[in-house]
Amino acid sequence: MIRRPAGLFDLLEKHLPGKGTALANALLAGAGDITSTDHGYRLQDLAALVETDSAAQLFFNTEPFVPNRWQSLPESSAFKQAFQAFIDEYGHRAVYEVYLNNPRWRENPDYLLKVIKQSIGSPSPSVLKAQQKEKAKQAWQSIEKQIPLYRRVVIKSLVKQAAAGAASKEMAKSVYIRLFEPLRRLFLQAGRRLESRGLLQRNDEIFHCAYIEVTSILTGDWDGSGLMPLIHSPEQDITLRPGDVLAAPSTDPAWTPLFLNAVAIVMETGGQLSHGAIVAREYGIPAVVNIPGLLNVIRDGEQVVVDGARGIVERCG
Repeated sequence: MIRRPAGLFDLLEKHLPGKGTALANALLAGAGDITSTDHGYRLQDLAALVETDSAAQLFFNTEPFVPNRWQSLPESSAFKQAFQAFIDEYGHRAVYEVYLNNPRWRENPDYLLKVIKQSIGSPSPSVLKAQQKEKAKQAWQSIEKQIPLYRRVVIKSLVKQAAAGAASKEMAKSVYIRLFEPLRRLFLQAGRRLESRGLLQRNDEIFHCAYIEVTSILTGDWDGSGLMPLIHSPEQDITLRPGDVLAAPSTDPAWTPLFLNAVAIVMETGGQLSHGAIVAREYGIPAVVNIPGLLNVIRDGEQVVVDGARGIVERCG
């Protein structure tokens, strides 16, 4: 009977007890072509480009900083050209992008520009990639000393499969989310109709209405009386300074640019194949996931120690 080989984490843990998770993470760091990690690398490159573009420097250094003025940069600006190329490729993404109420980056790139501003002066992606390669090299050296050759062949195959699987998962999400952009435009157009009839104050308030409410108004089955008091408009501002630990309920690809400024990631939900874990592993950043109630315990500005290998988060002091 042919037996299926153990998973990468399990196989490493079997031969090197207590080190399996850390070694697997090191082997996978930078091993995959992950579309959502490319967001972060590209934004770091854009931050570096600012330092060679005088017009972009003036734009980012002017206070108060007004992100939507980026289009007023001269067409000769290398930063403007590169940022437009980024929007052309990734403009369909958004923060918490599975929710249609959140604007796509093509509509409102303020979040991206704030991330770039925060990243100016940070190490270039080449430094991080070099660190990833060194971690993988050290992991392989440890494996070669302590694991037999026939098992090392299996491990290499599993690393390749895991990296390809992670890349496919993130690419599938990107392709799926691309469908949300035209769908959002459709709902916004419906919202404009309700706004013109005085049923909404703004067309984007339609995302706070139930589907049956919208359809019943558009089909003439209801006049929309009392619709507006159903509506709420929550707003969120996401900021992260270099060296901070990113604590979040969960993450999606739009959070990825923040990862490169973080020294560790901790999340309330997730697993080994969740987006946050995949991207943190790709970047070589310690991560601990699936900590229910985390945000009720850890406060902004508090110092913590994150041990990704053991899956432990400890408060300092």
